[in-house]
Amino acid sequence: FFVTDPREGEEDFSPFEKLRASARIVYNREARRKFGALLRATEPDLIQLHILYDRLTASVLHEIVGGETPVVMTVHDYHLLCPRHILFMHGEPCERCAGGRFHHAISNRCVRDSYLVSTLRAFVSYTWKWSRIFERTVDIFVTPSRFMRDKLVEHGFDARRIVHLPYLFAVPPEEALPEPAAGTYALYFGRLVASKGIETLIEAWKGLPSTFPIPLKIAGTGPMESGIREWIAREGITQIECLGYLEGEELERIVEGCRFVVYPSEWYEVFGLVIYEAYLAGKPILVSNRGGMPEMVDSGSTGLIFRAGDRDDLRQKILMLGSLDDAAVVEMGRNARMKLIEEYHPDRLYPRLMAIYEQAGEVRKTRKR
Repeated sequence: FFVTDPREGEEDFSPFEKLRASARIVYNREARRKFGALLRATEPDLIQLHILYDRLTASVLHEIVGGETPVVMTVHDYHLLCPRHILFMHGEPCERCAGGRFHHAISNRCVRDSYLVSTLRAFVSYTWKWSRIFERTVDIFVTPSRFMRDKLVEHGFDARRIVHLPYLFAVPPEEALPEPAAGTYALYFGRLVASKGIETLIEAWKGLPSTFPIPLKIAGTGPMESGIREWIAREGITQIECLGYLEGEELERIVEGCRFVVYPSEWYEVFGLVIYEAYLAGKPILVSNRGGMPEMVDSGSTGLIFRAGDRDDLRQKILMLGSLDDAAVVEMGRNARMKLIEEYHPDRLYPRLMAIYEQAGEVRKTRKR
């Protein structure tokens, strides 16, 4: 039942093969055929959708539209509103396409800085809008953040069929977790891309007093990594260290050793799984006020919130966290972990997920009448 990637081996494609692969990104007949076979073989009680674009495509929805089986879709990004999927362009949030004005993606070359790719994505978005295939097929849309729910409603989706449910996250028993401790450095970990606010973070750190005792470690990789390393070396910024890509136990060790986590995203971050990771380790977090992140942070209790893109406000909040003694940092870390356990534990969220599935069944019955 698995679908081949239409872009696999694209570096060796002939012009005709590139055209054929592009067509499969718009509508994938193989995906529809195999998905239909899967449905017939399994006869599911409910269909849970996640990310369809590029490989599966909305073609698979034509196998279930108008059927008897309830359909739930978790919306992980802004692809229903934006051909680029992130509502971010030229260093700032962008909603020009939201509401169906997808031609802006072409004129601005929003996707891969390419007219061709942007045109393909815009065309896909227009087909979704004109056919209303998602609205006709999906009974309940699930959004990880209230922010995303509100954004979908703002741009025309039916609020009655959108439910907020944070991501489920495996939380070990509390007794198995190490006691929160005050580390010696601040930490950013994640992709090194412009939308994450890395430049703002570095500029803010550069302006800290020379006596500020807490260095910044940056863990991650991405298109900005080499430029960041060159920038730090060129300007002799000794208080910032790039660690490169880390994972597994090595990343866990770095997170556990930090004093607080900084996540300065400048796009409408859908959720921010980094916040879960920080809370699990018992660490306060400093986040921007964009997207779904602020709704996860109790300012002054589990972390602090600053104005996105404002290096001065970020610097001020860094100084505030840096001025706390070890006991205060540990207390914030305890609050952070308790928030994770009390609000985001799977035992609390799983019953809500089951209720959503029940609701989808009722919606499907109503729509079939």
